[in-house]
Amino acid sequence: MSLLTRRLWFYGTWARLVAEALWSLGCVGIVAFMGYMMLRRHNYLVGVTALAAGVALLLLFVARVREFRRSLTTGMQGELKRRNCCPHCEYDLRASIGRCPECGKLIQNTVEI
Repeated sequence: MSLLTRRLWFYGTWARLVAEALWSLGCVGIVAFMGYMMLRRHNYLVGVTALAAGVALLLLFVARVREFRRSLTTGMQGELKRRNCCPHCEYDLRASIGRCPECGKLIQNTVEI
């Protein structure tokens, strides 16, 4: 995987996360603001319901971000393992056995050429 390809893949996934984050936080903000305005107008049932929905949306957003970060990390580690690169420094390990010559870390499952 070339450096440019790796950076494009990484920044493309982060761009998607940022877009989803802005959309989700915008929805949370609108719902929470609506709940606050309803509470100010003494419409307590709608206000509390909207605030509870805002909190629920915020919790779902946090869970989604954690899931996305986990999948991003797992995907990058899988890609490095598939390309037989060191998971610490991304050095090509096709000609190395047992230890990374770049960073010195012990490597498991190296592929011999």
